[in-house]
Amino acid sequence: MNFSFTKNIALSLLILFLSTSIYKAQKKTNKQKFKNCDIIFITNNTSPISKNKFAHVGFILLEDTLTYVYYANETIIKCGIAEFISQSKNKKYTLKHLIDKTQLNEEALNTIKVFVKAKFDNNKDAKLVLNTTDCCDADFIWKIYKTAIGISLCDKTEFKIEKDSKVISTQKIAVSLDVFESEYLEE
Repeated sequence: MNFSFTKNIALSLLILFLSTSIYKAQKKTNKQKFKNCDIIFITNNTSPISKNKFAHVGFILLEDTLTYVYYANETIIKCGIAEFISQSKNKKYTLKHLIDKTQLNEEALNTIKVFVKAKFDNNKDAKLVLNTTDCCDADFIWKIYKTAIGISLCDKTEFKIEKDSKVISTQKIAVSLDVFESEYLEE
């Protein structure tokens, strides 16, 4: 056998082994780190919209072996976990999850998946009234938990919509800091 040929085979096998090991390690880390129904908060990149320290709040769902984040910004957006985190200042994020995990049984998880995917698949239904990411994101998360489990993660904040210095409408909407500080969630 030619030495160069043997060297190439050995190198190819080593690369295959390392690639497989890295893939398995990522898969294992992914399963350990992110779980269905985790709420992920990413830090603000000095958003002019809000004084809040969070740029976005997302809802994590595992689909097959991949981790996706659903969040609201006019419509419901779905992206991979790495893409979502890359939107954060210095790629920093905080994960929170429900303290009482017994409430996230199979039936609740199925309800959540149906609700989230229905909002994602139907852009008209997914439209949100206020055009601020802070409100849209957090209110979407609040609605998921209220619909699937019956939990109000936080009190909603009242917003007044004014025109010509007159209040033309008011709405109560969950904001990300209130969801973050929810008594039902922990890191």
